[in-house]
Amino acid sequence: MLLLQVVGFLLIQFALLLLLTETIGRLFRFSKGFSASFSNSVVLTNNGNIGIPVNDLAFRHDPLAMSIQIVVVVFEILVTFTFGLLKASAATKGLRGSIRHFFRLPVLHAILLGLLCNLMQIRVPDFLWVPAKQAARNSASLALEYNNEPEFAAQAVLVSTLLSTITLTFCISLASVFFP
Repeated sequence: MLLLQVVGFLLIQFALLLLLTETIGRLFRFSKGFSASFSNSVVLTNNGNIGIPVNDLAFRHDPLAMSIQIVVVVFEILVTFTFGLLKASAATKGLRGSIRHFFRLPVLHAILLGLLCNLMQIRVPDFLWVPAKQAARNSASLALEYNNEPEFAAQAVLVSTLLSTITLTFCISLASVFFP
């Protein structure tokens, strides 16, 4: 039940952020490339590098809170390497070309293989595990790879990182009040 609530919340948050960025993009008549970069910079969040340590700090090593955070990170990784890639490449390749490109990407096959191994309870050998760094910079990397206003995407990452010193402090303070 809790898993469904978390995933439901994440889907609603994703849809609302996407709706917001698409509305702003149309209202200000952004180019396809800028719109894709803008959307990815808002929708693709930094739940791995920042979220896990903040969760650990705010919830004092609570296993339930960390379990929820892991679901959030997995969701974000899936969104980044599905929606994020499709959105970035569609601006330059068109939707049909983007979908063809997407199905040739190794990350899709890795996700499917990982799900299959998990469902079949196949243990992956230790030497195959490579630390993955999931970060907001993914939006900047996607913008650079598909030439969708990479300067804007880099600036968005920089500004959001600088502002996170304020927002994270506020969120951690709030968490300490509501979850003593």
